[in-house]
Amino acid sequence: MPVSVFVTDVDTPIAHQVSRRLAATKVGSRRPAPSDGEDGGGNGDDDRGNAGGDEEGDDKGRLGGRMKGLTGGGDAAADMYMVSGTCKFRVSDEDDIPEELQTDSFDLVGKTAETRDLMASISTPGRPASHIVATVPRFDKEALKQAILDSKVIIVDFINSIDDVPFILQVLNDNAAMFVDDPKTVIALSTVMTWGRTKPDPEDPDAPLAEDEYRRRKPHPNFRTHVQLEKEWAKLAKKECYRAYIVFAGLVYHVGDSVFHPMLKAAWHGSDVLVYGEGENFLPMIHLEDLCELLVLLVEKTPDAKYVLAVDDSRVTYGDVARTISQTLGNGKVKGVPKEQAVLDRDLNQTARDLLGANLKFEATIVKKLGIKWKCESGLLENMAKFVDEFRRGRGLVPLKVVLLGPPCIGKTHYAQKLANHYKLPLLDVDAVMRETMDRLARRVQLGMALLASESGGAPPGDGGADGASAEARMAALAAAAAAEQVDPADMDGERELLEELTEFTKNNGGAYPDVHVTSFLRAKLASMACQNQGYILDGYPATRGAAAALLRKDDGEGGGGVGGSGGASGGMGGGGEGSGEDEEGARPVLDTTLVPGHVIVLDAPDEWIKDRAMQRPETEVTPRTSEEGLTARLAEYRARNTDESTVLNLFDEAEIHPAFFNVVTGAAGPVTGVMSLIVPSGAAGQGAGNSGSTIAGGASTLAGSSAGGLLAGASGSGASGSGNAQSGPNSTGAGSGAQGSGSNCGSGAVGSAKPVDLMLELIKLLGKPHNYGPSKEDIALRKRVKAEEAAKIAQRMEQEERTRQEEERERHAKAVADWNAKLDEVKRQEQQVLEAQSLPLRHYLMQHVMPVLSSGLMEVCKVRPEDPIDYLAEYLFRHAPVSTPGMDPLAAMGLHSNMSLNAGSPVGGLHAGAAIGQSARSLGGSVDLPPTVTGSRSPSSAARPSSGKKQTVLPPIGAAASTSKLAGSGTIVDPAPGSAV
Repeated sequence: MPVSVFVTDVDTPIAHQVSRRLAATKVGSRRPAPSDGEDGGGNGDDDRGNAGGDEEGDDKGRLGGRMKGLTGGGDAAADMYMVSGTCKFRVSDEDDIPEELQTDSFDLVGKTAETRDLMASISTPGRPASHIVATVPRFDKEALKQAILDSKVIIVDFINSIDDVPFILQVLNDNAAMFVDDPKTVIALSTVMTWGRTKPDPEDPDAPLAEDEYRRRKPHPNFRTHVQLEKEWAKLAKKECYRAYIVFAGLVYHVGDSVFHPMLKAAWHGSDVLVYGEGENFLPMIHLEDLCELLVLLVEKTPDAKYVLAVDDSRVTYGDVARTISQTLGNGKVKGVPKEQAVLDRDLNQTARDLLGANLKFEATIVKKLGIKWKCESGLLENMAKFVDEFRRGRGLVPLKVVLLGPPCIGKTHYAQKLANHYKLPLLDVDAVMRETMDRLARRVQLGMALLASESGGAPPGDGGADGASAEARMAALAAAAAAEQVDPADMDGERELLEELTEFTKNNGGAYPDVHVTSFLRAKLASMACQNQGYILDGYPATRGAAAALLRKDDGEGGGGVGGSGGASGGMGGGGEGSGEDEEGARPVLDTTLVPGHVIVLDAPDEWIKDRAMQRPETEVTPRTSEEGLTARLAEYRARNTDESTVLNLFDEAEIHPAFFNVVTGAAGPVTGVMSLIVPSGAAGQGAGNSGSTIAGGASTLAGSSAGGLLAGASGSGASGSGNAQSGPNSTGAGSGAQGSGSNCGSGAVGSAKPVDLMLELIKLLGKPHNYGPSKEDIALRKRVKAEEAAKIAQRMEQEERTRQEEERERHAKAVADWNAKLDEVKRQEQQVLEAQSLPLRHYLMQHVMPVLSSGLMEVCKVRPEDPIDYLAEYLFRHAPVSTPGMDPLAAMGLHSNMSLNAGSPVGGLHAGAAIGQSARSLGGSVDLPPTVTGSRSPSSAARPSSGKKQTVLPPIGAAASTSKLAGSGTIVDPAPGSAV
C-alpha cells in the first residue's frame, strides 16, 4: 500500500528535490534483501533491482511509473510514496515574470529528457511541483496537525525555516501513544552550522569531526535555537513509537539557488568572483542529489544511528571553490573583499554568509555504512566541469550563436546591434575585434617594456626624479597591471613585431587587416568564456567558404586555426581569402561544435534598391567604401563570391546549419534571386522614369526610355518622367525623351524613397527567447515600478489636462455670460436713453405749463381740505391757469410735431396731439381741453356749445383771461374744431 510522507517547505530547493526523489521511489525498493526466515518488510525480490545501476535513470523510470499510476494507468502507484507538505513562500501575481522578459529556461520544448529533468529539479517558490499530492496551509494548524498524524514519514527542514518545528514537536509528543503499534519515521534535516564553533581535538588539531562527537558540538551564535530544537527532536528517539534521525547537512550545492549560486552567476557574466575574507576556511559540502539519496536510504533502511553527518570526502577551502568556478565558467579572476562587505551583497542572505564563513572538517561514517550511491563523492572541485554543464543546461543558459550575412549596406550592423542589445550578447565585428586586439597588444608591449626596464635597473617610464617611496609604489602598480594582463617579458619581442606588422599592413591597405590574423584573433574571441557562456552576434563574417572553414575548423593541435590564406587583405566587412583553410581536394572540414553558430541569417535586397538606400546617406557619412564607385564594386564582388557553387552558405548547409533568408524590402522570408530581385512592393520604391538617366551610374543610361529601364528605375526609386536625373553623368541621353517605364512592379516614389522593412520581430521569432539569466527580482520590481510610475504620470497628466480643460471651459462660459450681460446692460442703457430723450419735451412742457399751477393747487387743497377736493382743484386750476402767449403752438412746445405725419392743424393731427396731452393729464388724475391749434384762436360758437359728456369744460380763445384752457376733474378731451365736442 502507498506510504504517506509529509515534508515541510516543499517549494524550497532541498525539500523540493527530496520530495521529488521520494515520489519516484517504490516502497521497500532500497531495503536490503531479507535473509531466510526474516520478514522483508516490503515487496520481495522483484524490487531489489532498483538498488543498483544508474540511480538517476531508475528515479526517472519510477517517477514515470508513479505518474502512470496516478493517471489511471494501473496500480503502479500502489506501493509508492505519496508526498504532501507545506509551502514556505506565498505566491502572487507580482511574482510572475512578464512574458516579454522570460528566458529560454521557461521553455521545455526542444529540450532533451535529461535537460528537462534538470530544469524540473529547480524549485519555484510558492508553487509546489506536480509530484506533491497535496499542500497544507501553514497558518491552518488543524489541517497541519491532521497531515502530521496521517503521515507515516515526516521530514522537517531546519535549514530553510524552523518556524513550524515547535508545533510539529508538540503534535508528535502529545499523540505519541497513537503510534506504538505503527512507529513513524521522523527526520530533522539540520545543518553543520550547529557544529560551527566546535573546537578540534587538542591532541590532533587536523583530525576531522565524526558523528560520535555530537555531544561536544558548539553552535554558531546564529544557530543556537537549532541546537535546542535538535535536542528536543532527539528525545523522540527515546520513545518506541518514533524512529528519529537528525541529519547534519554540509553546504548543499545544486543547479538552483544554492549558496554558491552568486559565484556561478558572476562567473557566467564574466565578472570577477568575490571572496569575502581570506578564503582559507574549509567548507564541508554535499551535492543535493547525494543528500536526497541519503534521506531516501534513511526512510527505507531505518538504521540504528540517530545522528548522521551528510558531507562528502572533499577537503577544500572557500578560496579553492571560488577560483575553480571562475576558471571553469568565467574569466579565471578572483577578487578578495573584506568580510564586513558581505552584508552589501544582495545575493547573499545571513544564512549564506554564515555558511561561507564556516571552517569545519568532518568524516561521515554512517553515510558509508548505508551504501549510498554517490554522484559527487569526491567533492565539487573534482566534478566542477560536470556541475557547470548541469548548471548551464538546468537554467537554460545555452549560448545563442548567430552569424549575420548579406551584401554591403543592407543593414547587417543595424540588426546586429539590436539583436545584441535584445539578447544581451557580445557583438563581434571584424574591425572592432582587430582594433581591440591591437590596443591590447600595444598595452601589453608597453607594460612588458616597462618591466624589462625595471628589471635591468632602469626607472619605470614617467618616474623622473621621484623618491624611493613613490618609485616603489609605481613598481607595485606596474607589477599589478602586468599580472592583470598576464604579461610575460619573454614574449615582448614577438608581440612587438606582431603589433608593428599589423600597424604597417593597415596603413598600407586602407585600414584592412591580414586574413591570417583576422581568423586567428576572431577564433580566439569565439573561444572566449563570454562567447562560450552567452553566445555571440557575428556581423558580416565569414564572407567566403575558405574563411568560414579556417575560422570554425576543429583544432587538430597543429597550429592556430588552420589558416592557409594568401595573405590578402580582409576589409572592414570581413572578406577573407578565397582559399583560407580549405583543403586542396575540397573535402568538407570538420567544424568545432563549440565555435559554430546555431543560426545563420542572410539579409538581401535588389542591388538597385541598395544603391538608392546608400544615396540617402548624408554627405558627411560617405566613405570611399560607401561611395558610388566603392559600393558598386563591392556589390559586384559580393555577387561574384556568392554564386550557387561558391557561396559560403554551402558550408553551413553541409553542417546542417541551414541559413534563414530575409528580404529587407518586403520583409518576406526567402532568398532574393533572379526575377525576385526586381520585385518591389508598391510604395516601397520610386516610380520608374523611362526618360531619365540612371540614379547611380555616372555614364550613359542604356535602359532609360524602355520598359525594362522603367522597371529597374522603379526598383531603385529614380526620378520622374520629363527631367534628367540630377546625379546622372554627362553622357545620360534620356533627358526629355522616351516613354515612362510602366512595369507592374514599379513603386510610386522618387530617388531616395528606398525604405527597409523592420525585421526585428521576425528575427526574434526565429531566434526565440533569450538564453540568459533574464531579469532579477530587483529588475522585475524596478520594471513594474517604472511602469506604475509611467501609468501614474499619464493618469496625472490626463487629470491635469481635464482640469485645465474644465477650467478653460468655465472661464469661457463666464466670459460669454459677462459679455452677454454687458451687451444686455448696454441695450437697456440705450433703451433708457431713448425713453428719456423721447420723454424730455413732455417733461419740459409739464414742468413749465402744468406743474407750477398744479403744485400750488394741490397745496391749496391741503390747506383748505374741501369736501370735494377734485372739484375744488379743478376750479382752482381754471381760475389760476396761465394765459397762453399769442401765436404759440402748445403742441410745438411739447415737441409733438416731430412725431406726427399729418399737419397739426388737421382734425386728425389735432386729435393725435390731444390724445397725447390727454394721456399725460389723465396720468395726473384729470382731463384737459385742448386749446385751438390751427389759427391760434377759438370760435366763439364753440365756447357756447355744450358738450355731450357728463361735464364739459370749454376753453376760451387763446389770449382771453377768463376763457383759458382748464382741466376738469372728470372732463374729456374736446375737439378744437368748431361745433365738435369730444
